[in-house]
Amino acid sequence: MKIGAGNGTVSTKGYWQLGPSGDSFNLANGLTLTVRDGGGTTQTHVWAAGECVTATSGRMKCKSLDRHATVAIKPSKVTAGVYGFTARFSKVTIAGPLTAPLTVRLTHGASIDRVGTVSFCKSSATTLSCK
Repeated sequence: MKIGAGNGTVSTKGYWQLGPSGDSFNLANGLTLTVRDGGGTTQTHVWAAGECVTATSGRMKCKSLDRHATVAIKPSKVTAGVYGFTARFSKVTIAGPLTAPLTVRLTHGASIDRVGTVSFCKSSATTLSCK
């Protein structure tokens, strides 16, 4: 996350594994992505189903109409049921300071959440970088 008044950015990537049989992932109802730092600074974007496409390869991509928020999701070629994602929000207002940990939440379908938290972060006066 990078602070800024109308020019802040959020970039995130990660992966998740589907749960037991019956668990699935699709963008039929769109997608919500929320990124929150330890101090409560939160950025959320909601993509409607019409802003998302799924290719025959299983790759999925959502892009906001203003093109300031994108997410790309792809199934693993090696491990069944594993998906990776990258997302970016730009031209957003983010106030500092930013603090660890960083939590990312993907919500899809009937309120299905995929949540991950990273505690190993480096912060400066304007950024929070977690890996």
